Amino acid sequence: MIALRAGQLKALLRSNAAHSLSVKKKVLRMNKYIFIIGLMFLSQLLSGCSAIPPYQEAGFGGGYKEKGISNGVYELYYGGNGFATLDGVRAAWHRRAGDLCMGGKYKHEFTYDGKKSYGNTFYTGGAFVPISFNFPEIIGIVACEESAAK
Repeated sequence: MIALRAGQLKALLRSNAAHSLSVKKKVLRMNKYIFIIGLMFLSQLLSGCSAIPPYQEAGFGGGYKEKGISNGVYELYYGGNGFATLDGVRAAWHRRAGDLCMGGKYKHEFTYDGKKSYGNTFYTGGAFVPISFNFPEIIGIVACEESAAK
């Protein structure tokens, strides 16, 4: 009877050790997932606070529009999103101006350099709530020194 109990005890210890190892693996796996989710959240948080708007044609998230005035002269608009700074939009404006002039030198003059407010009023089931958004925008004229077309 004692030998049987000793065998049962050994089997029980082996199963507890295996269970303990399984629990440790699950905890490590869970910690890895928490770490990955934390990194994803942090990257979204930091990218959402980006000071420079996306370099793209004007759309929902900001971007550029240009209109050719004459050979090598453009009116260039660059608008930022809600997270962009005016300095970031200005840097993106100059990047687009350089692309329009194919990397060559250009002269520029800003016709508007500031923030444009967009407002609306929403009904929230008992009250009208005014909401306004301020987006940095820059409008200017680009004159390529070396006549370059887009």
